[in-house]
This record gives sequence, structure tokens and C-alpha cells, in this order.
Amino acid sequence: MIRLSNTLKRLMKVGAILFGLAFIIAGVIGIRQDDTFLPTKGVIRSMERTYEATDSNDTDTWEVMVAYTVEGKDYISDLGQKKDDFIVGKEIDILYNPDNPEGIVLPGKTIWFIFMIAGAAVAVIASVLLVRDLRNR
Repeated sequence: MIRLSNTLKRLMKVGAILFGLAFIIAGVIGIRQDDTFLPTKGVIRSMERTYEATDSNDTDTWEVMVAYTVEGKDYISDLGQKKDDFIVGKEIDILYNPDNPEGIVLPGKTIWFIFMIAGAAVAVIASVLLVRDLRNR
């Protein structure tokens, strides 16, 4: 069995704290992005599976092309994700980047809150372990 030095263990805890903080920052950026993107309607034009899952721990990857109009100009962009209720021809709500209308995402902040909660949990647990470890030296 490999024994890690105390210094290496502490560095790993600091790394976990930084990793958690990175998730929190990603969540904040994602929520802000959703707030700056503008809503519109799009129509699913095509869906193609680009990768098929090989086991239950894996997920399929899809190319979902969505057609929409922004300020009189037509766009077709890859949404990059598929929901179970997606079918070709279905109208869906999307958000587009006003600085780059080809950039689209689905509305919803749930995933960003999950990032923030997971990051906070990792950072707090690693911080508690690090403080406990430093007190016991």
C-alpha cells in the first residue's frame, strides 16, 4: 500500500478546495450568461447521434440543429444537447448570445446551481479536513 506524506495530503486538500471554487465560479458564470442571453423560439431541424453510449455510466452525444431568427436574420446552430421530448419540427424555447447570435443554449439555471452546490460541498469538506489536519500537527 502506498503511504502519502502529510505534505502531499495537504496539497491534495488544497487542490480539492481550488477544484470546488472552480465549480462555484463556473456556476456563477453560467447563471450570468443565462441572464445576458436573450430568449427566442427555435425549430428543431435535425438530430443526429454523434456518439452512442457504451454502458450505463456513459451518455449519448447528439448534434441537434435548431433554426431560429434574430433581428430578421435566419440562423441554424447546433444546440449540442438533446432532451427526451425533442423531435424534428418541434418548436422550442432557446436563448441566444446577442453579441454572437449563433451561440445558443437551452433556458434553465438548474445545471449551474448543481455546479455551485457540488463545488461548495467539495470546498467545504476539503477545508474542514485541511483545518483539522493543520490543528492536529
